[in-house]
Amino acid sequence: MRPRLLFAGQDRGYPKPPPEVGDLECDLGIPPVLDAMASGDAYLRDVAERVLLSPPLTPEEIDYRLNVLDDCLHHPDAIRELYELAATATGAKRRVHAWLSTDRCGAILRSSAAILRDLAVHLERLHDFALEHHGQFRSSGLTALLASIERDLGDDYLAQVRSYLEQLKFSGGVVLTARLGPGCTGIDYSLRDAAPTPWFTRLSDSLPHHRSYTYHLPPRDEYGGRTLERIRDHGINEVANAAAQSADHVLDFFRRLAFEVGFYLACVHLHEDLARTGVTTCRPTPETEESRALTARALVDVGLAVRSQRAPVGSDLDADGKALIMVTGANQGGKSTFLRAIGLAQLMFDAGLFVTADRFRASPSAGVFTHYRREEDTTLRHGKFDDELVRMSQLVDRLTPNAIALLDESFSSTNEIEGSQVARDIVDSLVTAGVRVCYVTHLYPLAHGLAQQHDPRHLFFRAQRDPGGLRSYRIIPAEPEATSYAVDQFREVFAEPLRIKADRSGGQAEPQQSR
Repeated sequence: MRPRLLFAGQDRGYPKPPPEVGDLECDLGIPPVLDAMASGDAYLRDVAERVLLSPPLTPEEIDYRLNVLDDCLHHPDAIRELYELAATATGAKRRVHAWLSTDRCGAILRSSAAILRDLAVHLERLHDFALEHHGQFRSSGLTALLASIERDLGDDYLAQVRSYLEQLKFSGGVVLTARLGPGCTGIDYSLRDAAPTPWFTRLSDSLPHHRSYTYHLPPRDEYGGRTLERIRDHGINEVANAAAQSADHVLDFFRRLAFEVGFYLACVHLHEDLARTGVTTCRPTPETEESRALTARALVDVGLAVRSQRAPVGSDLDADGKALIMVTGANQGGKSTFLRAIGLAQLMFDAGLFVTADRFRASPSAGVFTHYRREEDTTLRHGKFDDELVRMSQLVDRLTPNAIALLDESFSSTNEIEGSQVARDIVDSLVTAGVRVCYVTHLYPLAHGLAQQHDPRHLFFRAQRDPGGLRSYRIIPAEPEATSYAVDQFREVFAEPLRIKADRSGGQAEPQQSR
């Protein structure tokens, strides 16, 4: 029996995030999102990170998870109950006293039987849970899980388990049979049922011509005691191994159940946190990989929403079939936030989560990768431009067709002409290789040159700004302009004594004193 809530009809190992995820988490602001998903539970945070950063799914797998997630969002209390049940069961091994954990067969049997008795209680509770919530869920994942629990953990099965566990106590002692082998050593040890002896057998044994032979071990015979223990271990060896394997099997089921249900509970935590801030979430629509779909309405940065506990300003995105998305415009206009919103939305979609938008439709990617600005190398071994080239080389080695590369002010550490030329060559190469590029830049020669190509695969956005310099933090489709709006900074610092500036999260505007 397998939970199979993350993948339909197949068994896979625990998801593991790809190597070198530190930069990705930092660039996209993922840690606050993971903290919201964990809600104080370190195990849930680890589960959320593993699944969120694991390899992307197929459209069918995404749809499967979204169906399970819909059930979880509609019945959060049931999911919490199921997670608590599974998480408690995984502690059965820890609850068995350490003195039972030795290598002797008898100790292994006692320890395994004790674990199984603990787990049997949780199996009964799991069966009760399935009966209580029968017919409540609609997704194929949860309905199949509950159906398998009702079928495989029925009353007859649980009664049989209780009977076997009672027998493993060996209340009437251990009954073995064996034969004498070479050198009068015992061979062919077999464990026998220690059922009460019938009355006619006891009567026959009492007759003078048919007596059984019994040897009572002297109290001080230590060597005899060790010999008897070895004989006993020979007899119960197979039973001890079977009990240990059974305990491991049941524990593995509960561990998998806790992991998979834990992921959906983490999603419930994030959904509840976003609902309190007024952020809209939607069920995304998966499209085929070949369609290269990417469309969103009122897309917001989920990380910013979690950090600010307010609903940020959203932007629209119509990038179906586009190979390059280039964002330009004034400083502090929301460009980097828009880039993070795209990256996080794609990551959440690829993992089978909801997305923070009114509507979202996309194709699975081959992974999301970032190349963001970094501070100067404190060791002074190389300059910022050299560092950017080294990191880009490492990134290119990991990129595959249909991956998404997010570039934020890449190659701005050198002069505008040189940086534009290097960036142009890299962007052209990535697009030719089938990589989708999202690029935020102030390099006007780069943006203008690409815009002049009038390539239908290219899409240009600009941070919205009114003539007075006020930012709405919306990103709108527009070609690049030959200005960096430095006059805005001059006015803010030197010219105007008081101005009103829109709040980045979309809330109430606040007065800003001149500095």
